[in-house]
Amino acid sequence: MYKLYLSALITVIFSLSAIGAELIDAISENNEALAIKLIEKTQDLNAKGKYGSTALYLASMRGQKKVVKKLLTLNVNLEILADNGENALHPAADKERIEIAEMLLKAGINPNQKNKYGDTPLNYFGKNSQHPMALLLIKYGAERN
Repeated sequence: MYKLYLSALITVIFSLSAIGAELIDAISENNEALAIKLIEKTQDLNAKGKYGSTALYLASMRGQKKVVKKLLTLNVNLEILADNGENALHPAADKERIEIAEMLLKAGINPNQKNKYGDTPLNYFGKNSQHPMALLLIKYGAERN
């Protein structure tokens, strides 16, 4: 009986982690509809994929507003960093995805997180502090260096 229970438990764990991998793959392949469906089935929405990217980081980078919104409603961890030291705000700022950046900032992401090169999201705009993304970041507390 114990072996049967253990076997079933292992199967469940592997299938849940497989669903997490499927979620990361769906986001990476820009399959936003599938990603939304998989979010409901994924046990660990904070799991990391290739290069330490989480579902939130990838969705931010890919411009998938619905996925970002759904993940934020499920209270994913905003402090998890990719291997390059970036949080999910970095790719949103870099790719000028203002709506996604604002969602992340409203949820409380750190606008002053430095990546492994010492850059914050605001650094992507250099001296152009009038850029709409720069203004948004400053509004939410980004510090000028």
